[in-house]
Amino acid sequence: MENKSEIISISLKKDTLEKINYLTEKLKLSGRSETIRNAISLLDSENKSLEKLKGKVSGILIIIHKHSKNTLKLSHIYQENIKTHMHSHLEKGQCIDIFIVEGKSDEIKEMKNTFQKDKRTIISKLITT
Repeated sequence: MENKSEIISISLKKDTLEKINYLTEKLKLSGRSETIRNAISLLDSENKSLEKLKGKVSGILIIIHKHSKNTLKLSHIYQENIKTHMHSHLEKGQCIDIFIVEGKSDEIKEMKNTFQKDKRTIISKLITT
């Protein structure tokens, strides 16, 4: 069975399209489609890594977001899993929160996903040991 490509149509904001164009050129990819395929593959790989987490885990959760008190509110929900929390202000009204986390894998995954769902979150990255 042949793995045939399908053409789809998507709507993107101008700044997202500019990022795709930049990455396509910077990474010397053949076009926007290849850039998007690579991005989807990377996201899929990260998701599969998260799915494999079982039992007790430790790691670092990095959240980059547009300045918001919501991150602090969310962190209180998971305070039992947070060993250390560092907050710093970045440029352009952005902040970075770094959490040293430990707990049941399901709780840590839920925590990451809760931060990711926040509309002010730009990046949510979990690195486990």
